[in-house]
Amino acid sequence: MRALGVAAALTSAASWALTAVLWRRLGDEISPYAMNLAKGLIGGAYLALALVLVGAGRVDARACLALALSGVFGIALGDTWYFKCLVSLGPRLATLIGALGPVATAVLAALLLGERPSPVAWLGVAAASAGAAWVVLDGLPRAGAP
Repeated sequence: MRALGVAAALTSAASWALTAVLWRRLGDEISPYAMNLAKGLIGGAYLALALVLVGAGRVDARACLALALSGVFGIALGDTWYFKCLVSLGPRLATLIGALGPVATAVLAALLLGERPSPVAWLGVAAASAGAAWVVLDGLPRAGAP
Protein backbone atom coordinates (compact mmCIF):
# COMPACT_ATOMS: atom_id res chain seq x y z
CA MET A 1 0.00 0.00 0.00
CA ARG A 2 2.89 2.36 0.71
CA ALA A 3 4.22 1.92 -2.83
CA LEU A 4 0.84 3.02 -4.16
CA GLY A 5 1.02 6.21 -2.08
CA VAL A 6 4.54 6.94 -3.28
CA ALA A 7 3.50 6.32 -6.88
CA ALA A 8 0.49 8.62 -6.46
CA ALA A 9 2.67 11.39 -4.97
CA LEU A 10 5.26 11.13 -7.75
CA THR A 11 2.56 11.04 -10.42
CA SER A 12 0.95 14.12 -8.91
CA ALA A 13 4.26 16.00 -8.85
CA ALA A 14 5.00 15.00 -12.45
CA SER A 15 1.50 16.11 -13.46
CA TRP A 16 1.98 19.54 -11.85
CA ALA A 17 5.33 19.98 -13.59
CA LEU A 18 3.98 18.89 -16.96
CA THR A 19 0.90 21.09 -16.76
CA ALA A 20 3.01 24.11 -15.79
CA VAL A 21 5.08 23.64 -18.93
CA LEU A 22 2.01 23.04 -21.11
CA TRP A 23 0.11 26.05 -19.70
CA ARG A 24 3.21 28.20 -20.29
CA ARG A 25 3.43 27.13 -23.93
CA LEU A 26 -0.28 27.74 -24.37
CA GLY A 27 0.30 31.23 -22.92
CA ASP A 28 2.20 32.11 -26.08
CA GLU A 29 -0.98 31.51 -28.07
CA ILE A 30 -3.78 32.88 -25.87
CA SER A 31 -4.12 35.24 -22.93
CA PRO A 32 -4.17 34.07 -19.29
CA TYR A 33 -7.79 35.26 -19.10
CA ALA A 34 -8.83 33.02 -22.01
CA MET A 35 -6.87 30.09 -20.55
CA ASN A 36 -8.68 30.48 -17.23
CA LEU A 37 -12.06 30.81 -18.91
CA ALA A 38 -11.48 27.63 -20.92
CA LYS A 39 -10.29 25.78 -17.82
CA GLY A 40 -13.34 26.97 -15.92
CA LEU A 41 -15.73 25.86 -18.65
CA ILE A 42 -14.14 22.41 -18.84
CA GLY A 43 -14.15 22.09 -15.05
CA GLY A 44 -17.77 23.25 -14.87
CA ALA A 45 -18.78 20.65 -17.45
CA TYR A 46 -17.06 17.89 -15.46
CA LEU A 47 -18.71 19.12 -12.26
CA ALA A 48 -22.13 19.12 -13.94
CA LEU A 49 -21.51 15.59 -15.21
CA ALA A 50 -20.51 14.43 -11.74
CA LEU A 51 -23.63 15.98 -10.24
CA VAL A 52 -25.80 14.24 -12.82
CA LEU A 53 -24.12 10.88 -12.20
CA VAL A 54 -23.91 11.07 -8.41
CA GLY A 55 -26.82 13.35 -7.71
CA ALA A 56 -26.85 16.58 -5.80
CA GLY A 57 -28.32 16.87 -2.35
CA ARG A 58 -29.91 19.95 -0.87
CA VAL A 59 -27.47 22.83 -0.54
CA ASP A 60 -28.22 25.87 1.58
CA ALA A 61 -27.74 29.46 0.39
CA ARG A 62 -24.80 30.13 2.72
CA ALA A 63 -22.83 27.21 1.28
CA CYS A 64 -23.60 28.42 -2.26
CA LEU A 65 -22.39 31.93 -1.37
CA ALA A 66 -19.18 30.53 0.13
CA LEU A 67 -18.61 28.43 -2.99
CA ALA A 68 -19.25 31.42 -5.26
CA LEU A 69 -16.82 33.64 -3.32
CA SER A 70 -14.25 30.87 -3.34
CA GLY A 71 -14.64 30.60 -7.09
CA VAL A 72 -14.25 34.33 -7.62
CA PHE A 73 -11.12 34.67 -5.50
CA GLY A 74 -9.52 31.27 -5.94
CA ILE A 75 -10.36 30.45 -9.52
CA ALA A 76 -11.17 33.67 -11.33
CA LEU A 77 -8.43 35.81 -9.80
CA GLY A 78 -5.91 33.33 -8.42
CA ASP A 79 -5.67 31.07 -11.44
CA THR A 80 -5.62 33.97 -13.89
CA TRP A 81 -2.71 35.49 -11.99
CA TYR A 82 -1.01 32.08 -11.86
CA PHE A 83 -1.29 31.76 -15.65
CA LYS A 84 0.03 35.32 -16.01
CA CYS A 85 2.95 34.37 -13.73
CA LEU A 86 3.69 31.29 -15.85
CA VAL A 87 3.82 33.42 -18.99
CA SER A 88 5.93 36.16 -17.37
CA LEU A 89 8.37 34.10 -15.30
CA GLY A 90 8.25 30.71 -16.97
CA PRO A 91 7.32 27.39 -15.40
CA ARG A 92 10.61 27.01 -13.51
CA LEU A 93 10.30 30.14 -11.39
CA ALA A 94 6.49 30.08 -11.17
CA THR A 95 6.56 26.54 -9.77
CA LEU A 96 9.34 27.54 -7.39
CA ILE A 97 7.25 30.41 -6.04
CA GLY A 98 4.32 28.03 -5.59
CA ALA A 99 6.52 25.58 -3.72
CA LEU A 100 7.52 28.30 -1.27
CA GLY A 101 3.91 28.89 -0.19
CA PRO A 102 4.06 26.42 2.72
CA VAL A 103 7.38 27.92 3.83
CA ALA A 104 5.88 31.42 3.90
CA THR A 105 2.83 30.09 5.75
CA ALA A 106 4.95 28.43 8.45
CA VAL A 107 7.18 31.47 8.93
CA LEU A 108 4.25 33.92 9.03
CA ALA A 109 2.34 31.66 11.44
CA ALA A 110 5.35 31.65 13.75
CA LEU A 111 5.87 35.41 13.51
CA LEU A 112 2.29 36.66 13.52
CA LEU A 113 0.30 33.98 15.32
CA GLY A 114 2.86 32.78 17.82
CA GLU A 115 2.78 29.21 16.54
CA ARG A 116 5.79 27.06 17.31
CA PRO A 117 6.53 24.57 14.52
CA SER A 118 8.38 21.42 15.54
CA PRO A 119 12.10 21.04 14.83
CA VAL A 120 11.21 18.66 11.99
CA ALA A 121 8.94 21.34 10.49
CA TRP A 122 11.76 23.88 10.70
CA LEU A 123 14.02 21.33 9.01
CA GLY A 124 11.46 21.15 6.19
CA VAL A 125 11.42 24.97 5.95
CA ALA A 126 15.22 24.97 5.75
CA ALA A 127 15.28 22.20 3.13
CA ALA A 128 12.65 23.92 0.96
CA SER A 129 14.44 27.26 1.28
CA ALA A 130 17.79 25.68 0.40
CA GLY A 131 16.23 23.99 -2.62
CA ALA A 132 14.73 27.28 -3.77
CA ALA A 133 18.05 29.06 -3.34
CA TRP A 134 19.74 26.30 -5.35
CA VAL A 135 17.26 26.71 -8.22
CA VAL A 136 17.62 30.49 -8.24
CA LEU A 137 21.42 30.45 -8.03
CA ASP A 138 21.66 27.75 -10.69
CA GLY A 139 19.75 30.00 -13.10
CA LEU A 140 22.05 33.00 -12.59
CA PRO A 141 24.72 33.64 -15.24
CA ARG A 142 28.16 32.51 -14.18
CA ALA A 143 31.10 34.92 -14.07
CA GLY A 144 33.10 34.68 -17.28
CA ALA A 145 30.36 32.76 -19.08
CA PRO A 146 29.73 33.90 -22.67
